[in-house]
Amino acid sequence: MVGTEAAVVIESSVPSDVAASVAAVAMAAATEVEVIKTTESKLTNLKIQTVPILDFDNPKLLLQPQEFCWYMLPKLEQEIKNLHNWVGNAVVEGRHFVVGNGSSQLIQAALYAPAKPLDPPSPISVVSAAPFYSCYPQIASYMRSRLFEWGGDAYAYNDDKAYIEMVTSRTILMDMQGRGSGKGPKNTLVFMALNAIVYMFMEISTIGVSKEAQLRAITILSMISTNSCPSNFFEFGRSVMAERWKKLREALQGTVNTATSHTTTTNAIQAQEGVNLEEVTKEEKIRVRAGGTFGCPNNYARISMLGRDKDVDLLLKRLPSIFKRLAL
Repeated sequence: MVGTEAAVVIESSVPSDVAASVAAVAMAAATEVEVIKTTESKLTNLKIQTVPILDFDNPKLLLQPQEFCWYMLPKLEQEIKNLHNWVGNAVVEGRHFVVGNGSSQLIQAALYAPAKPLDPPSPISVVSAAPFYSCYPQIASYMRSRLFEWGGDAYAYNDDKAYIEMVTSRTILMDMQGRGSGKGPKNTLVFMALNAIVYMFMEISTIGVSKEAQLRAITILSMISTNSCPSNFFEFGRSVMAERWKKLREALQGTVNTATSHTTTTNAIQAQEGVNLEEVTKEEKIRVRAGGTFGCPNNYARISMLGRDKDVDLLLKRLPSIFKRLAL
């Protein structure tokens, strides 16, 4: 690196304009050296606070070699069982579990499993009764698989070919049925017989789920199942959502040609026919899911009731003015 002394020597033996340029570069380099030295000094004297790293009970890659879901921490499987036993909404003994990186990946695996053994000459239709979750069409069509594709509303499906139905309700978040040709169900594809294919999908796509994510899930599920939260998790969630549904009905009361229906976290609102509710709410800076995304006309829309209280209150403040304006 060139110092300032070298710049003086160079200046006496080269043209003045060149010397000036070289001297400027040398000065900049010398300044950079001083900055580096200052930074190194600060880092040397810096008191670094240690942060504990999550301690893995089992560093091996094959956590459960004898199980289908070999990458799953045994503690996570037990906490899932504890939660369902506490709530009482599922039979967990004698069942296999699969964990994934979000619901989209798990749905892809669930669609892949019943379709792969059939090796269909054309993609099998995936249907769901409207109103379905708006992500279903995107997930079923995103990969452009030759095994399956989105087939639309189950109520409108009238093809004699085999299809896969995703059954949803307030109490059954997702179930799968495979149906043969003809009227009525011919057979139900039970996941238990197809779990090997599901796990193979998970292995190929992401080689399982990171241990850190599983440890976080274990901590959360353990707090819920042992009731270690400051307040009962489910009672708190139910009371908050019930209060928000009540406020929504009160906010829209008296507006004509509107209707609401709710699931756990979303509400479907309806305007009069011919109104594109998504476009109307967008003018008021409210983002909704248009009816077309979940199998309904465009005069329907879904609004999320999750979020902070101030955001929900602002939503409830804006909605009535929209519907009153539509009634004019």
